[in-house]
Amino acid sequence: LFACGGYTRTSKTEPGEVPCFPSVAETVSSPPPTGAMLEFDMRIAVALGITTLTVAYFQSARRKRIEASKKHPQDRQPECPSLPPGKGSPVFTGVKVVELATVIAAPGCARILADLGAEVVKVESHGGDMWRKFFLEFEEGQTGHGSLFEASNVGKSSVCIQWDTPEGLVRLKQLLSEADVLVVNVIQGSLAKNGLDYDTLKSEFPHLVYAQCTAWGRDGADTNLPGFDYGSFFNATGMSHCIHEPNRGHNNIYPIGFGDNTTASNLAGGIALALRLRLTTGRGMLVDSALLRVGLWAMGPSLLKAAPADERGGPDGQGTKQFPPDYTQRLPDHPMYREYRVSDGYVMLLGLGDEAQTEARVASLFTLRAPLTADMVQSAFCGHTADELLDKLQRGGVSATKLVYHPNKVLFPEHKGRNPQKLPPSFADDFMRTPVGSKVSVVSRLPFDLSCSEQHRPRTPAPRLGAHTDSFAFSPVHPSASIKRAAAGPNSPPCPSGGVLEGVVVLEIGGLGLACASTGCVLSEYGARVIKVEGAGGDYWRSADPRVYAHYNRGKEVVSIDYAGKQGAEIDRLMSLVAESHVLLTNLPESELREMGLDRATMREAHPSMVYALITPRGECAPEGNRNDLGAFWAESGIATQFWGNVEKSLTPGGSTATLPLQVGELLTGVSAATAISVSLFHLARTGEGQTAHTSLRRVGVWSGQGIHAICCYDFRTMSPILSQEKDGYSRTRYPVPTGNCHLTKDGVWVVLLMIDTKRFLVPVLKAFGGLGPVLKVIGIKLTSPKRDKVTGERLSVIEAALPIFEYCNAFLAQQFGKRTLSEVRQLLDKAGLPYTLVNTPAGAAAYQQAWDCGVGEPC
Repeated sequence: LFACGGYTRTSKTEPGEVPCFPSVAETVSSPPPTGAMLEFDMRIAVALGITTLTVAYFQSARRKRIEASKKHPQDRQPECPSLPPGKGSPVFTGVKVVELATVIAAPGCARILADLGAEVVKVESHGGDMWRKFFLEFEEGQTGHGSLFEASNVGKSSVCIQWDTPEGLVRLKQLLSEADVLVVNVIQGSLAKNGLDYDTLKSEFPHLVYAQCTAWGRDGADTNLPGFDYGSFFNATGMSHCIHEPNRGHNNIYPIGFGDNTTASNLAGGIALALRLRLTTGRGMLVDSALLRVGLWAMGPSLLKAAPADERGGPDGQGTKQFPPDYTQRLPDHPMYREYRVSDGYVMLLGLGDEAQTEARVASLFTLRAPLTADMVQSAFCGHTADELLDKLQRGGVSATKLVYHPNKVLFPEHKGRNPQKLPPSFADDFMRTPVGSKVSVVSRLPFDLSCSEQHRPRTPAPRLGAHTDSFAFSPVHPSASIKRAAAGPNSPPCPSGGVLEGVVVLEIGGLGLACASTGCVLSEYGARVIKVEGAGGDYWRSADPRVYAHYNRGKEVVSIDYAGKQGAEIDRLMSLVAESHVLLTNLPESELREMGLDRATMREAHPSMVYALITPRGECAPEGNRNDLGAFWAESGIATQFWGNVEKSLTPGGSTATLPLQVGELLTGVSAATAISVSLFHLARTGEGQTAHTSLRRVGVWSGQGIHAICCYDFRTMSPILSQEKDGYSRTRYPVPTGNCHLTKDGVWVVLLMIDTKRFLVPVLKAFGGLGPVLKVIGIKLTSPKRDKVTGERLSVIEAALPIFEYCNAFLAQQFGKRTLSEVRQLLDKAGLPYTLVNTPAGAAAYQQAWDCGVGEPC
């Protein structure tokens, strides 16, 4: 059109008709162009040329940007080569996973699967997982997402799908048709509304393992409540009441993701068992894990002591409806199994299982008269330094350890700024380097090791939002790695009548800690035949606490074998049981196992198709002493100080400490041990290969606290204004998430707010209790607060500049709760649609209706 000098149209335009460009048939020859017309045509040609060049330039620039973005480490799609299973390939080679989840627990489960070789695609809305931004504003220099998101999302792809639209739902279902596993933590109501609940999907995708993580369980009145682990796992179960000093309002001091990370491991174990079953049936199944249920499982001994289910608990809560709860009461600690203050820190006595002898030795060392009380021991210890006291105790044959101060000061002593470049040798089993381009240089290892492959690690950094939306496709799978699939149909997935582990024989040879016994209990609940071997003296818990013994040994066959002699007919009996077993589970010291011929090397050579499951205090090559959870899990992993705030300030008058509830570290370790065994049994059924599955108390402690590790690894100074506070200053004044704090009502009940997204919820919370006044006050504080240090003149960090806002909001809400009854607080929060829960004592947790609705006392 531009090439011709002009044209005339054969038809005339009628009045009011808009002229249109002609077709070829409508053009006729034109008069020769004049000079003016030629000049006009030249201008048009030049303009067209410039336009064409400009468009070409921007198209080329766009292509270059796309190519450059693909080279960014966070945009690399994890490579999943088409490999046959076994012979060194990662255990989940060929397994395809769709993750429809946010925050930590479910994404953490998907990270476990990804580290173990599965191909994981994270499906996010266009706004992304809210966890991408959590604490990001306080991590100066970070963009895109923060270190907390990085820790749970390494090794994944990211696609943006608005799955609550018809078009998005079609795209999501295309992924599900190819996937083996769906990991989801969306609230039940939203899933059902969009046809993504298990009951709807199981007929359309009968092969799919539907792994659902909830806060409060799938059943019960509270199932659709929003929830995070510090609500459902920590406060609703009575755990916070047992850990913190009673009635001081420290129930919000909690390592980020502590319960999430254990629940992630638990869910991964269920997925492995479901995939194992699918190898033969071709059908998927529902795998359900709840933060509340895992927390109740870990609190088992405390719940049994505080409110025995057959006496005062039960679904109707008979005998436990005391109002308000008696927060002053706390389960007593044994004086030979607790922490003691010394001049420069704390020392833990580790006398569990050897209480009488420990008491006699302490009494002799310090010239005390038995029976000893905690006050007597404290008075004897307080004049010593930690090192002096430990030396004296160890020379006297008393097991003890000292508290590790904030983990990143001790674990990474050379860490002066951001991202330590060296792994401490003594913690090499607990941490690992991240792929190039990650937000943090070090992350916690998975809570267990599997010997079948050396490739179990993150392959790429956490992805940028939607990095693979346009390009993602699941990788081809080697034919031998493909898992059997059932055709679509209405039939429900079958399950063996005896459980998913029907036919599996587990031989349990356990020591003192409940990690081994609780692992065996989980496997027994899943249908395995568990044979428990007790030595000549019997199990410690049988006499120390018959309720605890009965709870964690239900469903097992108990065999008494005197294996202390390490040889003879008794050892022959033991070896015959070993030969019949698919799994050998033990937490005995390596030296004892070696003397009996039950060590790892001997067993792997004699029984190559056996799963050898080993639980140690701090690693296979680490010292064997101080074997219980108060030492390795609590004091040495750094997890204790994440509950304590500033340890040095806890030494001052009025300072507050924290105490590990009975065997919680052992029970959380048992969850990870059960997961490691479940994954190993999937691998055994798929390849015929046995392997060693190992976990340790300290490693599980490090894994549980990986949120704070990630933040402090990126920049320890980020948390300094918070970690430098003692517990009262931290929890009651400077708590950095005011919409997630806890407050005491006028009638004496502690209420925990469950809104960690402060940017979203701060205004609604302030308005619910004070209208626009407090909102305007916060705006004024933000505008007038100093941005530089008054003394040095240095620019304040973001978190330092925000402290006046934290202080005002925490104080305002504490005041507002304090002048209202629980009923009045509930009315305000419910009217505004703001989520919360109550701080339970163990007795209250045992009577909590939702606990019974979701399966109290069951591991998963």
